[in-house]
Amino acid sequence: MAPDGRNQTLLVDVPSGWGAHRPTWSPDETEIAFQTDPKVSGLTSTLEIYKAVVATGQLIRLTSNRTYDGNPDWSPILP
Repeated sequence: MAPDGRNQTLLVDVPSGWGAHRPTWSPDETEIAFQTDPKVSGLTSTLEIYKAVVATGQLIRLTSNRTYDGNPDWSPILP
């Protein structure tokens, strides 16, 4: 988007109600990792980590368990 907020481009379309939080770009800038809660149920929720391929919009689930999986980050690319 432009510095003034115009010309915004949707990079990733997550399903309604999920909410993508704490996004972080991959070191090569081709993917975005984020935390979300695909199973919100009242006051109980389970955060999971997904990544999205920016070029295609493909969502890939990286975690699947009953514990808190949040604050994703990437390891640096080493030479």
